[in-house]
Amino acid sequence: MILVQGGLPVPRVNPEVYCPAAGVKYRVDMGYVKEKVGPEYDGAYHGTREQMRLDARRRAQLQEAGWMLINFTDADLDNPKQMVRLVESALVHRRAMRESSRTARF
Repeated sequence: MILVQGGLPVPRVNPEVYCPAAGVKYRVDMGYVKEKVGPEYDGAYHGTREQMRLDARRRAQLQEAGWMLINFTDADLDNPKQMVRLVESALVHRRAMRESSRTARF
């Protein structure tokens, strides 16, 4: 709700993302699929070392598949304008990259 109330488009909730190099699928918390921007909320962490390792591998595989993940914690909820700015900046950047690749002549 913070992102939408801040003027951003509604992201897809839990879209499935395929990571071809790893041959696996994951779900991101929220996703702007065309731009491959994934805001994610990291709640209180009660995991094991193994879970931390799996989470790190998941992030790396999503990034390798071209996703820009933006992680937020409960502390970030105190500054919603900053959250919106970070996601907006990522969307602007990705849209500009997509547009420049469409107009590039090789």
